Amino acid sequence: MTEPVLPEPSPLYRWLVLIFVSLAMFGSYYVYDALSPLADVLKQQLGFTDLISASSRPSTASPTFLRS
Repeated sequence: MTEPVLPEPSPLYRWLVLIFVSLAMFGSYYVYDALSPLADVLKQQLGFTDLISASSRPSTASPTFLRS
């Protein structure tokens, strides 16, 4: 059987996807860099547990369990 040929996405759509993914990656890096200096303060003063590793667990689990 032959697979149906999908139309090529428009340039506007491709640019919007590129911008969205770039902003998401920038936001992720920004959050990690902004919270890293505060991690010790949050642990000591507010009793938080390991904040960075707790926030990275879903990122690790997603590729493991959501395989196609």
